[in-house]
Amino acid sequence: MSDRNNPIDQGGDNNSVAELMKRLDGVVDWFNSGDFSVDQATDKFEEGAKLVEQIQDKLKASENQINQIKLRMESIHLEDSE
Repeated sequence: MSDRNNPIDQGGDNNSVAELMKRLDGVVDWFNSGDFSVDQATDKFEEGAKLVEQIQDKLKASENQINQIKLRMESIHLEDSE
């Protein structure tokens, strides 16, 4: 379920890996500040975990696309060598 008030859910798949990494860096910097409550830390940790999941999903999708391209290229190469 999407929460329109949650910045993680805004933009969905429109965010690039670089944008997501920048947001994750912001979460890490926030933790490095050391000025937070346990409740705030829990919320930020959840935000960071969601960002990591989104990044992993995008990287996996890219890996799958690369593997498909490699297979097509290998198939073309095999056809050309016959």
